[in-house]
Amino acid sequence: MRCARRATRTCTTTGHSRAHEDALEDGPLDRGSRDRLGRQAGRPAMAPPVLWQFRFSHFNEKARWALDFKGIPHVRRSLVPGLHMPRVLWLSGQKSLPVLQLEGETIVDSPRITATLERVKPDPPLYPRDERERALA
Repeated sequence: MRCARRATRTCTTTGHSRAHEDALEDGPLDRGSRDRLGRQAGRPAMAPPVLWQFRFSHFNEKARWALDFKGIPHVRRSLVPGLHMPRVLWLSGQKSLPVLQLEGETIVDSPRITATLERVKPDPPLYPRDERERALA
């Protein structure tokens, strides 16, 4: 779906905001309800997490798999390698991807992203609960 007036903040045809149109371009990945993220009832709904990524990268794939495995609805924003640097520097202060924006927090690097997801939504677990088994994983 394409809104009629891209230059304005809102589309005069549909009334959608530019942020909504951007979500339509990449397509939100709804893998479950927002309550499954661990949000408390009565808490205002926040925007879904945004994963800034390269489409073809095993580091980015690790973050995608973790989000999908945990059933966390999210939006993926794919960037072009090389041309990604200004945006990623602005988002995170670093040059590398993936970057996850989750509830006002910006998380860089796939191990940090998976650790944060494990903390935010412990079930299903990404890692074994036993400390010895976890050290081996």
